[in-house]
Amino acid sequence: MKIFQFFINPGGTFGTFFDCFCFEPKNIYERKLGSLYIIGEIKTMGSKGKEILKDLAFFLKERFYKKAGLKEEKALEEALKETNSFLEKKLREENSGWLGTFSLAVINLKNFRLRFTKVGNIKIQLIRGGKLYDLDKKIKMGEIQLYPLRIFGKIAFGKLLRDDLIFVQTKKIFNFLRKEGFFERKKDFLFFDERKTKKFFEERKENLKNVSGIFFVLSLTKEQKEQRSKIESEKKEFSLKEALLPLLEKGKILKKEIEKQINELLSNEKWRLILTFIFVLLLGFLFSRLF
Repeated sequence: MKIFQFFINPGGTFGTFFDCFCFEPKNIYERKLGSLYIIGEIKTMGSKGKEILKDLAFFLKERFYKKAGLKEEKALEEALKETNSFLEKKLREENSGWLGTFSLAVINLKNFRLRFTKVGNIKIQLIRGGKLYDLDKKIKMGEIQLYPLRIFGKIAFGKLLRDDLIFVQTKKIFNFLRKEGFFERKKDFLFFDERKTKKFFEERKENLKNVSGIFFVLSLTKEQKEQRSKIESEKKEFSLKEALLPLLEKGKILKKEIEKQINELLSNEKWRLILTFIFVLLLGFLFSRLF
């Protein structure tokens, strides 16, 4: 799995702030819940937009990973409820003018199980086998409820497959990509090519002057054929010595163990007498056979 993030003209549009937060599990408890990705955009006067997104993302992350005893979907649901309360408190303290311009996507992924939700004008898409599917249709977006504040609602979920891609774009980036025919390049979606995507944006610098936002890509594409063939070409020729080396090593260990046992027996006076007696008997038997 790989993550790609394209920040287009950060700070290029006055009053518009956007950011992306990728949280990977750091211990066995967090691994029970999987990875968490938060992509957001906010329009607000002043410079607090970036701070608001960061505070929200880290609050949601903290609340989510504290619920390791719950199933992933329930943990995300409870964390989102607490985030609603967090935002309500924040709105009481500050001007709420940014609420209507607030867009956020929250994605949780564990063992190919996808859970996600969104608010505002942000686009989430699934690319499978070169075909593009609009995941927004899985979430019924209602009006934001102000008192008590309820921004995040329904959580959608599904099973991803190897080679799937997840695209997340803020509104202006989605409109730009659609206008420039990016989503029609289906042959490029069999696996995500970071170089081609960078080239796509670089070739359209002039058209991007008044566009800003994020293009986030979550790729579950397996390694490319070239990488596999390289690994195969590096395989060593069969060596009998290397194949027998583990057995030889075990033989050495066994030999040392036998020598150790014999030395222990000889160091014991009782066993020494018994072995001497057996040796004398054996000699007597040999002499009787000879004479």
